[in-house]
Amino acid sequence: MKLIAIAAVSMDGVIGIGDEIPWRISEDFKHFRNRTMGNTVIMGYNTFKTLPKRALEGRKYIVLSRTQYREDISIIDHDNVFVVNTVEKALGVAKELKSENVYIAGGSMIYDLFIEHCDEAVITWVHKIYPEGDKKFPYAKLLTGFDYTHETEWTASKEGYMYKITNYKSII
Repeated sequence: MKLIAIAAVSMDGVIGIGDEIPWRISEDFKHFRNRTMGNTVIMGYNTFKTLPKRALEGRKYIVLSRTQYREDISIIDHDNVFVVNTVEKALGVAKELKSENVYIAGGSMIYDLFIEHCDEAVITWVHKIYPEGDKKFPYAKLLTGFDYTHETEWTASKEGYMYKITNYKSII
């Protein structure tokens, strides 16, 4: 089982403002869908509840929540969603699911908890800064724990954002 952090990150490390992603890059959503389809995705409760219903198709989700059961969401009704309350339980469920790749998909606390467990990271860098950003990717841990392996050229998205996708491999 390979753990892979996957995120879109601004040049100043921002991944969100409040509960919103401050950009929309349709090419990155397609990249995320293609990479994660047929695999397992670990994310936090707040990130999970922002997903559109169609995002549940074709993937298994492990949702990390401070409390294992949440009355305010109907995710328990889905047989591809597992709710856990610790990193250890999330990793245990991931092993039981026997996915070749397990993607860590946020939010900021989840990235911080899991980045040191990851074998790889796939970062879509957004060429913009967001001083008001309050949700950050653990940028320092990425720089000290991973080596760059490959990246695309800077490209303009349909929405006008410049972005590039960079792959990293853990050196720890």
